[in-house]
Amino acid sequence: MDNTHNKSELIHLLSSTFRKHQITVEQRDNDADTSIVRAALAAAADDSVEVRAEDADVLVMLVHHSSSTNHPLFLTTSKGSYDVRRIQEALSERQRRYLLFCHTFTGCDTVSAIGGHGKTTLFDRFCAGDIDEHMDIFLDVHATKDAVIRAGIAIFQHIYHAPGTTLGAIRYNMFSRKAAARLIKPETLPPTGCSCTAFSPCLSPNPELDAAAEHVFGPQCLWMDGRGSWL
Repeated sequence: MDNTHNKSELIHLLSSTFRKHQITVEQRDNDADTSIVRAALAAAADDSVEVRAEDADVLVMLVHHSSSTNHPLFLTTSKGSYDVRRIQEALSERQRRYLLFCHTFTGCDTVSAIGGHGKTTLFDRFCAGDIDEHMDIFLDVHATKDAVIRAGIAIFQHIYHAPGTTLGAIRYNMFSRKAAARLIKPETLPPTGCSCTAFSPCLSPNPELDAAAEHVFGPQCLWMDGRGSWL
């Protein structure tokens, strides 16, 4: 599958075979998670649906977007099956509101995760009620770039228990302590102010910031559909 040509040929073969058996096929050039979720939610309006995927992003989006009027919706992975409605019911109203943002901000995979901070711990801290005003900025389709950047910095300050302290100062203080203890792990340091300034607009539902971030980072870093929807 490392060979791009072979991969394309395999996808074409599978798609053609499915279509011959009247199975609907949709192909995407980039990440397909959003399309999978949209199709599953549309189908769940008429009947129960089972989605088969190994990606946690798909489960998070299903939980966030699924309506109580939908038929039963399940995600099945190699580790088991998950009932989307039961997960929704286990979450508080605040947790449901901020679930997708928290998942995205704390990293959708190992590479983008915030080093030294588990997603479950951060999710609990984010939903404790201390930074709602900052998270709400990321849910506001009309939020300005400056407001989004300030909110992103404030959230990182909250993560590192240093509200009001610049990210540069937090990095320096953490580095100094770790260097003195000979326990330097660069991945556990907070981002620089410049990194946060570039990163935060990627998570904004504002279409103008969305387009600017896509120009810098490419479409796969984006979770918005350009209309203020978290997809």
